Amino acid sequence: MIQLQAMNWLNIDGFNQQLFLDNIINFGFKLLGALAILVIGWFFISWTSRLIKAAFKRSHIEPTAATFLESFTNIALKGLLLITVVLQLGVKESSIITLLGTIGLAIGMALQGSLSNFAGGVLILVLKPFKVGDFIEVQNFSGKVDKIQVFNSRLLTPDNKAITIPNGTLANSIVINYSAKSQRRVDLAFNVSYDSDIEKVKQLLTRMINAHPKILKDPEPFLRLTAQAASSLTFTSRSWVNADDYWEVYFDLMEESKKILDQAGIEIPYNKLDINVFDKKSEK
Repeated sequence: MIQLQAMNWLNIDGFNQQLFLDNIINFGFKLLGALAILVIGWFFISWTSRLIKAAFKRSHIEPTAATFLESFTNIALKGLLLITVVLQLGVKESSIITLLGTIGLAIGMALQGSLSNFAGGVLILVLKPFKVGDFIEVQNFSGKVDKIQVFNSRLLTPDNKAITIPNGTLANSIVINYSAKSQRRVDLAFNVSYDSDIEKVKQLLTRMINAHPKILKDPEPFLRLTAQAASSLTFTSRSWVNADDYWEVYFDLMEESKKILDQAGIEIPYNKLDINVFDKKSEK
């Protein structure tokens, strides 16, 4: 009964059964073609991305520009692939243009933050406040720049945590770049008691600084009494080192200064609390 009804429906007046079947077959071929284009195109994009990455490495292009261009190229190729698939399904070019315009307007209004992140990525690429490999600090986060992509950048902290920050935030924030210069200055303050001999303290600390092999002689290290605090004299040292040696020199001077001052019998003041206990019974 169902088969008979289906045949009667296919034989109604004005219905071209052959045209209907031809359209289904035609759309089926288009659908298969679109799927083939999608699969082949996806593998092609993956292959192209690897090829571009290898080409950038061979050409020694700056890593900052390389990561940004790789990300941008990948997104652009996937967008073109999507348009090609839609065209294969028979959608007219004019309809696609109209649809893209409408979608673009809607996406632009909905994703204003993403567009600002894209603009921020372009600004970072052009102005170069930092590059891949630099150690930076931004909004209480610090780490080595691992990637600069189209919409965001990634930092790796010293304890190997990955922090993803939107490019718009990076472009509009105060960024401290510790790797911008090849040299950094190690500033330290040493507190000693008021009973200390000033010249002796200066002699001991100056000898310690000059003996460190990674402290640069030019500019010349600085060491002077810089403050007379409430309970101590403060000596400040300023020593220039190569940027990669900063923390090693910092910790070395902190440890060595304590040893030298202790050996010389020079007191390092610290807060003291005296507690007196009275026996009320004895007072009576």
